[in-house]
Amino acid sequence: MKLNLPCTLSVFLLLLFINCSDDDIETPLSDINTFTLTKADGTAFEPTEFSFEINSDSIFVTLPPLESKTNLKTKILHNGEHIVPENGSVLDFSNPVQFAVFNSEGKEKKYTAVVRYSRPKNTMFIGAFNRYFALDSQKGTLKWSFSAPAGSFQYSTAFFNDNVLYVGSTDDYLYALNASNGRLLWKYRTNSSIESSVYVSDNTVFFGSDDDIFYALNATTGELKWKYTTGFNVSSSPKVSGEIVYFASDDGNIYALNKTNGNLKWKYSVGNIFNSSSCAIVENDLYISNRNGSIYKINKDSGQLIWRSVLGSSGEASSPTISDGYLYTTDRSFLYKINTSNGSIVWQSYNAGNYSSSAYVNENYVFASSSSGNITVLDKSTGNTRWQKTIYSNSAEPISVNSTVYTGGGGYNHIYAFNESDGREIWKYPINSINTSAPVIIDKDGKLHYPTKSGARD
Repeated sequence: MKLNLPCTLSVFLLLLFINCSDDDIETPLSDINTFTLTKADGTAFEPTEFSFEINSDSIFVTLPPLESKTNLKTKILHNGEHIVPENGSVLDFSNPVQFAVFNSEGKEKKYTAVVRYSRPKNTMFIGAFNRYFALDSQKGTLKWSFSAPAGSFQYSTAFFNDNVLYVGSTDDYLYALNASNGRLLWKYRTNSSIESSVYVSDNTVFFGSDDDIFYALNATTGELKWKYTTGFNVSSSPKVSGEIVYFASDDGNIYALNKTNGNLKWKYSVGNIFNSSSCAIVENDLYISNRNGSIYKINKDSGQLIWRSVLGSSGEASSPTISDGYLYTTDRSFLYKINTSNGSIVWQSYNAGNYSSSAYVNENYVFASSSSGNITVLDKSTGNTRWQKTIYSNSAEPISVNSTVYTGGGGYNHIYAFNESDGREIWKYPINSINTSAPVIIDKDGKLHYPTKSGARD
């Protein structure tokens, strides 16, 4: 007998298919299609400042700044039988939360939900006369600006935290701005100009004012937590280390206060003003300079002097930078490299135009501005001048990020970006201001870079 093989095979496969039970067909896992959060009472967030991203096993939610991650209500669309935690739950998203979607067979698909705040990239934040700017740091184009018609942002260096930019102005206000679009979140009024830079720690904003008072505000609401009255202006910037906040006042004292309640731990008198010179802290040591032309190294726990190094003139315009065991600072005529172990000078570089900013230091170079209008770049190891450029920076402090130097050149009414190695101009942005603050940069990877005068710099 001759068999028709193709026909026989077809019949066999058909019988096999018929005999297969429905139980042998696996039901696909269920998915989350949309994931929205609201406030506990169901109030929606501003759509332009809220977003979500769903991946194969993770969900990333971006909240508007200053909105709490606790007590958020879920609004989820999915194609499963049910979800755990159930839809409409009010949850705490301070830490990642796991969700499981179950299909008709009870099989689950898990997602981890992370709530975060936005973090702009390639952004330069810098203040000028009555306006604060956010620029694209690669292109030199405007992202946004915030106007304060009665004040200037040329002194205070901003602090970035959870997509909020905190910065002081000479109109007596401390401002909290949305770092993505410049929207005003809140403002707090002191009794005088704010020249001090800002430091944020444990939901507290620390800064000084020319009303002689040092302030601690709630970072979310702008409400006063505590304040401490000194004997004169507080234009020096704060630094938090551990449970203590450190700053200097023009009454000639360095102060160490409990950051929670403002109680005095110690103070050290140097007998002259500090102006904008602010402390650098490395391990247990605090470094600072002032108008009497000295650099001080002080034990940050006890307030006891370790050494004092006398320079040639006032260091009130310069905050020390510590790098690889050496201290870099300026007085009016020289930029110094100093041994931190004993205060001895390793090299000093003369500037006929008078230095007028802090020194910014990276792996290879030292950067500073002068009263004559030059930005000067020195070799870190030798102190030899690498290049100079006249931009009439008017004491604007430079910062270098990923081989690009950023600084204000108010005398020429521009903000600049230069190539770090040779000073070639990359871009410039026009401003109506002869002075600018020190810039803060968020690079292409989202990393923050602060200038020397900010207590936030590592």
